[in-house]
Amino acid sequence: MRIFSFGVMRGGIHVVGAWLLHKFPKKSVNYYNNVRDYDSLEDRLILSTDTRLTTSDGNPCDIASRLTQVSSFNSFFSFESKHIHLISKHILADDFSVIILRNPYHNLASSIRYLESGGECKDIVIDENFERIWIEHASEAKQTIHLNRGTKVIILYDLFIKFPIYRQKKSKLLGLDPKDEYLGGLAMGGGSSFGKGNYSYTSRADGYKSHPAMLRIMENSKVKRLWEHLYASESNLCV
Repeated sequence: MRIFSFGVMRGGIHVVGAWLLHKFPKKSVNYYNNVRDYDSLEDRLILSTDTRLTTSDGNPCDIASRLTQVSSFNSFFSFESKHIHLISKHILADDFSVIILRNPYHNLASSIRYLESGGECKDIVIDENFERIWIEHASEAKQTIHLNRGTKVIILYDLFIKFPIYRQKKSKLLGLDPKDEYLGGLAMGGGSSFGKGNYSYTSRADGYKSHPAMLRIMENSKVKRLWEHLYASESNLCV
Protein backbone atom coordinates (compact mmCIF):
# COMPACT_ATOMS: atom_id res chain seq x y z
CA MET A 1 0.00 0.00 0.00
CA ARG A 2 1.26 3.47 -0.87
CA ILE A 3 -0.16 6.78 0.34
CA PHE A 4 0.87 10.17 -1.02
CA SER A 5 -0.24 13.05 1.21
CA PHE A 6 -0.26 16.67 0.13
CA GLY A 7 -0.87 19.73 2.29
CA VAL A 8 0.08 23.31 3.08
CA MET A 9 2.66 23.87 5.80
CA ARG A 10 1.13 24.58 9.23
CA GLY A 11 -2.06 23.04 7.86
CA GLY A 12 -2.28 19.91 10.02
CA ILE A 13 -0.51 17.52 7.68
CA HIS A 14 1.65 16.03 10.45
CA VAL A 15 -1.25 15.47 12.83
CA VAL A 16 -3.27 13.68 10.16
CA GLY A 17 -0.15 11.83 9.02
CA ALA A 18 0.65 10.58 12.53
CA TRP A 19 -2.94 9.37 12.93
CA LEU A 20 -2.76 7.51 9.62
CA LEU A 21 0.67 6.00 10.27
CA HIS A 22 -0.58 4.21 13.36
CA LYS A 23 -3.38 2.62 11.36
CA PHE A 24 -1.14 0.67 9.04
CA PRO A 25 -1.07 -3.11 9.45
CA LYS A 26 1.71 -4.23 11.82
CA LYS A 27 2.17 -0.56 12.79
CA SER A 28 5.24 -0.12 10.63
CA VAL A 29 5.70 1.75 7.39
CA ASN A 30 8.38 3.46 5.36
CA TYR A 31 7.64 7.11 6.04
CA TYR A 32 9.08 9.76 3.72
CA ASN A 33 8.52 12.94 5.69
CA ASN A 34 8.64 16.57 4.55
CA VAL A 35 9.64 15.86 0.98
CA ARG A 36 10.55 19.35 -0.19
CA ASP A 37 13.23 18.76 -2.80
CA TYR A 38 12.35 16.62 -5.77
CA ASP A 39 15.77 14.93 -5.77
CA SER A 40 16.04 14.04 -2.09
CA LEU A 41 13.96 13.02 0.91
CA GLU A 42 14.09 11.89 4.50
CA ASP A 43 13.67 8.15 4.88
CA ARG A 44 12.25 7.26 8.27
CA LEU A 45 10.95 3.99 9.53
CA ILE A 46 8.16 4.69 12.00
CA LEU A 47 7.50 1.86 14.47
CA SER A 48 4.91 1.52 17.20
CA THR A 49 7.60 2.62 19.65
CA ASP A 50 8.12 5.86 17.67
CA THR A 51 11.67 4.84 16.82
CA ARG A 52 12.99 6.92 13.94
CA LEU A 53 15.75 5.49 11.83
CA THR A 54 17.51 7.05 8.86
CA THR A 55 18.60 5.01 5.88
CA SER A 56 21.38 2.51 6.47
CA ASP A 57 24.01 4.83 5.00
CA GLY A 58 22.56 7.92 6.67
CA ASN A 59 22.24 9.73 3.36
CA PRO A 60 19.17 11.08 1.53
CA CYS A 61 17.55 8.74 -0.95
CA ASP A 62 16.87 9.43 -4.58
CA ILE A 63 13.15 10.18 -4.59
CA ALA A 64 12.67 9.28 -8.24
CA SER A 65 13.82 5.71 -7.69
CA ARG A 66 11.76 5.33 -4.50
CA LEU A 67 8.60 6.63 -6.14
CA THR A 68 8.88 4.11 -8.95
CA GLN A 69 9.38 1.17 -6.59
CA VAL A 70 6.32 -0.91 -5.81
CA SER A 71 6.75 -3.48 -3.06
CA SER A 72 4.67 -5.36 -0.54
CA PHE A 73 5.91 -3.04 2.21
CA ASN A 74 3.79 0.00 3.07
CA SER A 75 5.06 3.41 2.00
CA PHE A 76 3.83 6.84 3.09
CA PHE A 77 5.10 9.93 1.22
CA SER A 78 4.36 13.35 2.74
CA PHE A 79 4.67 16.49 0.61
CA GLU A 80 4.25 19.98 2.06
CA SER A 81 3.29 23.00 -0.02
CA LYS A 82 4.65 21.59 -3.29
CA HIS A 83 4.91 18.91 -5.89
CA ILE A 84 1.37 17.82 -6.80
CA HIS A 85 2.06 18.26 -10.50
CA LEU A 86 5.53 16.71 -10.23
CA ILE A 87 4.55 13.69 -8.20
CA SER A 88 1.21 12.85 -9.82
CA LYS A 89 2.88 10.95 -12.67
CA HIS A 90 4.29 8.44 -10.16
CA ILE A 91 0.90 7.63 -8.62
CA LEU A 92 -0.44 4.27 -9.74
CA ALA A 93 -3.92 2.79 -9.90
CA ASP A 94 -3.59 1.09 -6.50
CA ASP A 95 -2.16 4.15 -4.72
CA PHE A 96 -3.97 6.67 -2.53
CA SER A 97 -3.61 10.46 -2.73
CA VAL A 98 -4.63 12.35 0.41
CA ILE A 99 -5.11 16.11 0.21
CA ILE A 100 -5.13 17.68 3.68
CA LEU A 101 -6.57 21.19 3.86
CA ARG A 102 -7.12 23.58 6.72
CA ASN A 103 -9.27 26.69 6.96
CA PRO A 104 -7.07 29.15 5.02
CA TYR A 105 -7.43 31.93 7.57
CA HIS A 106 -6.44 29.74 10.54
CA ASN A 107 -3.69 28.20 8.41
CA LEU A 108 -2.29 31.63 7.65
CA ALA A 109 -2.62 32.70 11.30
CA SER A 110 -0.56 29.69 12.37
CA SER A 111 2.07 30.57 9.78
CA ILE A 112 2.22 34.16 11.04
CA ARG A 113 2.49 32.96 14.63
CA TYR A 114 5.27 30.54 13.69
CA LEU A 115 7.32 33.31 12.11
CA GLU A 116 6.62 35.75 14.94
CA SER A 117 7.84 33.13 17.40
CA GLY A 118 11.21 32.94 15.67
CA GLY A 119 10.55 30.01 13.34
CA GLU A 120 13.26 29.77 10.72
CA CYS A 121 11.79 27.40 8.12
CA LYS A 122 12.16 29.23 4.81
CA ASP A 123 9.34 27.23 3.23
CA ILE A 124 6.71 28.83 5.49
CA VAL A 125 5.46 31.98 3.79
CA ILE A 126 2.73 34.53 4.47
CA ASP A 127 2.91 36.58 1.27
CA GLU A 128 0.98 36.01 -1.96
CA ASN A 129 2.71 32.63 -2.31
CA PHE A 130 0.69 31.31 0.63
CA GLU A 131 -2.54 32.02 -1.24
CA ARG A 132 -1.15 30.49 -4.44
CA ILE A 133 -0.11 27.30 -2.65
CA TRP A 134 -3.39 27.00 -0.76
CA ILE A 135 -5.44 27.57 -3.92
CA GLU A 136 -3.42 24.93 -5.77
CA HIS A 137 -4.22 22.31 -3.15
CA ALA A 138 -7.86 23.38 -2.78
CA SER A 139 -8.41 23.35 -6.54
CA GLU A 140 -7.02 19.82 -6.76
CA ALA A 141 -9.33 18.80 -3.92
CA LYS A 142 -12.36 20.30 -5.64
CA GLN A 143 -11.68 18.72 -9.02
CA THR A 144 -9.15 16.38 -10.58
CA ILE A 145 -6.37 18.36 -12.26
CA HIS A 146 -3.24 16.24 -11.83
CA LEU A 147 -4.23 13.35 -9.55
CA ASN A 148 -6.04 11.33 -12.18
CA ARG A 149 -4.89 7.86 -11.09
CA GLY A 150 -5.45 5.94 -7.91
CA THR A 151 -7.93 6.93 -5.20
CA LYS A 152 -8.11 10.55 -4.05
CA VAL A 153 -9.20 11.27 -0.47
CA ILE A 154 -9.83 14.78 0.88
CA ILE A 155 -9.39 15.50 4.58
CA LEU A 156 -10.39 18.89 5.97
CA TYR A 157 -8.42 19.39 9.16
CA ASP A 158 -11.14 21.53 10.72
CA LEU A 159 -13.63 18.64 10.47
CA PHE A 160 -10.99 16.03 11.26
CA ILE A 161 -10.28 17.43 14.74
CA LYS A 162 -13.97 17.85 15.63
CA PHE A 163 -15.87 14.81 14.38
CA PRO A 164 -14.96 11.18 15.13
CA ILE A 165 -17.39 9.98 12.46
CA TYR A 166 -15.53 12.04 9.86
CA ARG A 167 -12.23 10.40 10.81
CA GLN A 168 -13.83 6.96 10.71
CA LYS A 169 -15.24 7.50 7.24
CA LYS A 170 -11.90 8.69 5.92
CA SER A 171 -10.21 5.63 7.44
CA LYS A 172 -12.61 3.36 5.59
CA LEU A 173 -11.98 5.15 2.30
CA LEU A 174 -8.29 4.36 2.74
CA GLY A 175 -8.98 0.76 3.69
CA LEU A 176 -7.49 1.30 7.15
CA ASP A 177 -8.69 0.46 10.65
CA PRO A 178 -11.69 2.73 11.40
CA LYS A 179 -11.07 2.63 15.16
CA ASP A 180 -10.53 6.18 16.36
CA GLU A 181 -7.21 5.78 18.14
CA TYR A 182 -3.77 7.44 18.23
CA LEU A 183 -5.17 10.93 17.71
CA GLY A 184 -2.26 13.26 18.40
CA GLY A 185 -0.24 10.31 19.62
CA LEU A 186 2.93 11.02 17.64
CA ALA A 187 4.86 14.27 17.86
CA MET A 188 5.99 15.49 14.45
CA GLY A 189 6.24 18.81 12.68
CA GLY A 190 7.01 20.91 15.75
CA GLY A 191 3.63 20.62 17.41
CA SER A 192 -0.08 20.57 16.73
CA SER A 193 -3.43 21.81 17.99
CA PHE A 194 -3.75 18.85 20.33
CA GLY A 195 -2.50 19.25 23.86
CA LYS A 196 -2.20 23.03 23.63
CA GLY A 197 -4.75 24.99 25.61
CA ASN A 198 -3.28 28.46 25.16
CA TYR A 199 -5.98 29.57 22.75
CA SER A 200 -8.88 28.13 20.84
CA TYR A 201 -8.14 26.49 17.52
CA THR A 202 -11.33 27.91 16.01
CA SER A 203 -10.44 31.52 16.81
CA ARG A 204 -6.76 31.66 15.88
CA ALA A 205 -7.33 33.99 12.96
CA ASP A 206 -9.12 36.50 15.21
CA GLY A 207 -5.86 37.71 16.70
CA TYR A 208 -4.50 38.63 13.28
CA LYS A 209 -7.47 40.40 11.69
CA SER A 210 -5.47 43.58 11.20
CA HIS A 211 -2.33 41.87 9.91
CA PRO A 212 -1.56 42.89 6.29
CA ALA A 213 -1.37 39.25 5.16
CA MET A 214 -4.76 38.47 6.74
CA LEU A 215 -6.34 41.58 5.24
CA ARG A 216 -5.07 40.52 1.83
CA ILE A 217 -6.34 36.94 1.97
CA MET A 218 -9.71 38.07 3.32
CA GLU A 219 -10.15 40.01 0.10
CA ASN A 220 -9.31 37.01 -2.08
CA SER A 221 -12.68 35.86 -3.38
CA LYS A 222 -11.27 32.68 -4.94
CA VAL A 223 -9.92 31.48 -1.60
CA LYS A 224 -13.30 32.20 0.00
CA ARG A 225 -15.30 30.37 -2.70
CA LEU A 226 -13.05 27.30 -2.66
CA TRP A 227 -13.12 26.98 1.12
CA GLU A 228 -16.90 27.42 1.37
CA HIS A 229 -17.47 24.84 -1.38
CA LEU A 230 -15.15 22.23 0.17
CA TYR A 231 -16.39 22.78 3.71
CA ALA A 232 -20.03 22.46 2.70
CA SER A 233 -19.34 19.33 0.66
CA GLU A 234 -17.22 17.58 3.31
CA SER A 235 -19.56 18.55 6.16
CA ASN A 236 -22.08 16.08 4.75
CA LEU A 237 -19.78 13.30 5.99
CA CYS A 238 -20.08 14.44 9.60
CA VAL A 239 -23.58 13.01 10.07
